[in-house]
Amino acid sequence: MDVMQPTLSPIPPLVIYYRHVLISTVILFISSAVYSGVLSYCLAVYASVEWAEYGFSFGGIDFIDVLALCFVLAFWAVFLPKKIQCPSSLFLVVVYLFVCVPAAVATVGLQAPDSGFYYPLLFSVAIGFAVACLVARSLTWPSLPRKETKGLLSFILIAWIACLTVLVVKFGSVMSFSGLDEIYLQRERGKAGGLFEGYIQTYFGYVFSPFLLAFGLVRRNVFLVVVGFVGSVVIYMITAEKAVFIYPFFILSLFFCMRLNAFFFLSPSLIATVFSLSLFLATLFYESSAIAGFVAWYLGIRSLLVPGVFLAHYSNFFADYGYTFGTHITGVNVFLETPLNYYLHSRWPSIGHLVGEEYLGIPTLNANANFLAADGLASFGLFGVILVFLFFSFFLVVLDWVARGVQSELVLLVMLPLSLTLTNGSLFTGMLSFGGFFFLMVFALFFKKVNCKNISNDVVGLRK
Repeated sequence: MDVMQPTLSPIPPLVIYYRHVLISTVILFISSAVYSGVLSYCLAVYASVEWAEYGFSFGGIDFIDVLALCFVLAFWAVFLPKKIQCPSSLFLVVVYLFVCVPAAVATVGLQAPDSGFYYPLLFSVAIGFAVACLVARSLTWPSLPRKETKGLLSFILIAWIACLTVLVVKFGSVMSFSGLDEIYLQRERGKAGGLFEGYIQTYFGYVFSPFLLAFGLVRRNVFLVVVGFVGSVVIYMITAEKAVFIYPFFILSLFFCMRLNAFFFLSPSLIATVFSLSLFLATLFYESSAIAGFVAWYLGIRSLLVPGVFLAHYSNFFADYGYTFGTHITGVNVFLETPLNYYLHSRWPSIGHLVGEEYLGIPTLNANANFLAADGLASFGLFGVILVFLFFSFFLVVLDWVARGVQSELVLLVMLPLSLTLTNGSLFTGMLSFGGFFFLMVFALFFKKVNCKNISNDVVGLRK
């Protein structure tokens, strides 16, 4: 007598998908919680001890603070893209790791007049960022592949050579490699003499050189890779800006992660874990190791805690001193009058110098902050945070739209410097001076759809 063997019904694809999403969300929450704990540790034992004059302090984190922090991290874990795969996801992951999580840690960890003092700021950032994630992923447009026109590379190369010529003629006599103790002296030597020179410096270092490097990597063109690196070195020798020297290595790292073609290597969970491990070891050994000390300062202070802590500083300063209503932003000041309390200030419209001098008491400090602080809090307070996130969302939607069909590797590598720049600068400055509008036009005008007939022929040829 035959016995019927039970058959297992296949798991529906929808169930598999949602199970994958749930697991990814839980992993992101856990890695973010660990990341927050390491940032708090760095703030408590390193930043508040060695860099207290810059407003770093630690007031302790109680049980309610932990609950608030965990709630916000879980909230974000639901909405944040689980993989970097399009321009908007790149910007969202960078802002999450470099701005949002450090801001959450700062709002619960900084010394404050009373418990929960920064909670309104925390929840404003939480809601604004979640809205940005929702808006950026709500619309998708299928598109045929698009390839760059022949004139694009020539145009960028000619612009790069023209900028290099102007920079060498103007600053060749002062160019030098500067150590950490000579950075500000070199910046004074290489300071732009006007708006024209300033745009040449920023576009050469943050737009043209990174583009050529990214293009060379994607197209396997060694010459362009070398040109891109040379451009970064040249501008560093003039302005001594650490970011312009570090960004090529970030581009190279992202390129290799994409070439590994694995979900894990492009996930915010992995990046958060790597940051956590690196920063924990650096904070633990900063007193006994020069390398650990540098990592603790550059990664822990300069790259991560400054965007979060300065958000609190800007909130405090402009709530007391008065909001700017956007008049510190170039273009807005044409339509609105500067508030009287700023009109005669010698530092206006450099709000970074205003915060450095008036709030932190360091006249030489330019306390640059991320776009949430510089554009949002300075202009309208907590409402400004929500407002600037809406502008940010609109930019991400437009960017995804104009870049659709363009090779994803090229788009992500090209846009990485701008995404990092926004963690320490204004959104509007990034759009004008660091390539935001420029690349929107490049993707819209210099890339054309590949002929469908050619694609079909290629497919037939491959099948044969």
